Amino acid sequence: MMKLLLVTLFFSGSLGCAYNLGYKNRNLPGKYKLVKVPMFTNETMITGIETYFTNEIKAQFYRSKIADISANAPIKIMGKIRRVYIDQTEARGNQEDFKNLPSNTVLTTTYNMTIDVMILVVRLSDNKVIWQSDFSDYLPFSGAQLKLEGINPSNTLYNQSEIQNNVKLLAQIMMSEAHSRLTENF
Repeated sequence: MMKLLLVTLFFSGSLGCAYNLGYKNRNLPGKYKLVKVPMFTNETMITGIETYFTNEIKAQFYRSKIADISANAPIKIMGKIRRVYIDQTEARGNQEDFKNLPSNTVLTTTYNMTIDVMILVVRLSDNKVIWQSDFSDYLPFSGAQLKLEGINPSNTLYNQSEIQNNVKLLAQIMMSEAHSRLTENF
């Protein structure tokens, strides 16, 4: 019984040590604890998407508690949304496939949205860029379907809503990655 207890304690202690050995502290470059996050700049034609990215990078810092967000911070994280590209995939049909549509109708069934973002960390005392990285990701989304009454490609509210949903999802994915890259190995 005593041997079993000793063996259990030994292995419990070993696992605890291994866990601690694998843990790494995450910090911002320069080990700063305060960061300023101004509104990202939007260089695209899709208005309002900068708020999704700005709010999401802030949320990442609130959750991680690696640094506090402050207007008086010694560094700032600047973001530039450089490009939003929406590529469409077409489905061609013949008269038998789409009986109520003109012949050789082309339907857009799927879109791929790609967003490119650049993140900079700037030290405010000398305006020096201390960290920089580019991020690009994409998500597919379905186009409006002609077969459903009331929803079709001419329904701009449906398409605009799907674009906004994809931007929000991409902001979450990309800013999570940005936070991870920004806080590793410093």
